[in-house]
Amino acid sequence: MKCQETIRGEKVGGSAPIEVKRGNTRLRIYRGTCAKAGIKYPLFTLAYYEGGRRRRRAFGSIEKAKAEAAKVAERLNQGESDVLKLTNSDQQAYVLATRELKPFGVPMLDAVRQYIAAVKALPPEASLLAAASDYALRHPTIAKSKRLPDVVDEFLREKQQDGVSSVYLRALRYHLNPLRDRFKTAIINVRTQELDEWLRSLGHSPRTRKNAAVTIGTLFSFARDKGHLPKNVPTEAEGVARPKRATSGRIEILSPAELRMILDAAVTVEQRAYFSIAAFTGIRAAEMARLEWNDIKMVAGFVEIGAAKAKTAARRLIPICPALAAWLAPIMGNEGHVFTSKRAAERLVEWAGKVIGRWPQNALRHSYISYRVAQSQDVAKTALEAGKSAAIIFSNYREVVTPGEAEHWFCITPPAPCSNVIPVNQIRV
Repeated sequence: MKCQETIRGEKVGGSAPIEVKRGNTRLRIYRGTCAKAGIKYPLFTLAYYEGGRRRRRAFGSIEKAKAEAAKVAERLNQGESDVLKLTNSDQQAYVLATRELKPFGVPMLDAVRQYIAAVKALPPEASLLAAASDYALRHPTIAKSKRLPDVVDEFLREKQQDGVSSVYLRALRYHLNPLRDRFKTAIINVRTQELDEWLRSLGHSPRTRKNAAVTIGTLFSFARDKGHLPKNVPTEAEGVARPKRATSGRIEILSPAELRMILDAAVTVEQRAYFSIAAFTGIRAAEMARLEWNDIKMVAGFVEIGAAKAKTAARRLIPICPALAAWLAPIMGNEGHVFTSKRAAERLVEWAGKVIGRWPQNALRHSYISYRVAQSQDVAKTALEAGKSAAIIFSNYREVVTPGEAEHWFCITPPAPCSNVIPVNQIRV
């Protein structure tokens, strides 16, 4: 497309520029042509200076060009009138303001417009300076904020130095290592929405997603304490959704008859140890995998779960009931770990599932807590033994079984003469 136009007062086709006047302001519209596909079309170009820059606007009709020229001329003439009305003090203020703005490279008009927009965005009683100070507090220089992967490394290193349990440390790594791989920017750049969308994309269960959100919240609080995030300000992680644990209603447990079937079928030391300890102490599967023979204090009458082996990083003692003592007595005297590996414990559970034809989630732990509450009628005591919240036990495990059923559970002993059942206080290792 080829265009011709007159700009410097030149005539095209014998036509002179058209003038539009408003007050002392005069604008010119230049006539020209524009060729497209071999056909010539009229072209009208409005040219003027504004803000120290030359501006040009092209139109296809003289009416549109004149209308726009009239608007621009009115605007420029009004601005000229305002300038003419400036007093000496106004002129001095303008010069000083321009000088103040020079280091920032902001034109006077832009500065005024930004100020007006900021004031409009604030409540009437708010101070612009106070708002700016608060923003500076909440958003320190990005260069001072550590990268999220470095914060994760620092956090895990300090937790390990503090001597937290290996279980807790492994849980932290499970949730934080993927976070470190996903967000490789400064931790101050990470936003709530990004964290929430990322967590949802992982496809975790509500419980796992809640645990991850809690862990990430702990990391961000750590970063704030270390000065990597603004002090005394809620972190972005605090806004991440923490879903309630999904429940399917009544928890599933084993019956005394099913436990009897499993223990009667157990022929190896690992089988008898695993199912008797789990059934009569309610130890978590992960804690069972780390259990050592010297943690079983037969003479003292309790199983010790040390802080380093407990999920909650808190030491607890679980009483050895007569039934458990009877199952363990023939196999005590070994050293080292009770179970060769975590996978060995998993194979035992798979075997038990085949024996009874089913295996509910956390079957033995849920069973122990249910029967123990029914037996002792003491939620707080059971909570201490199980290392679980008393509130959760009260809401989920009370009245799941009757005291009579609990008596049957804790009376399951080895199929041997009664003389083989030795009272705990008479056992010697």
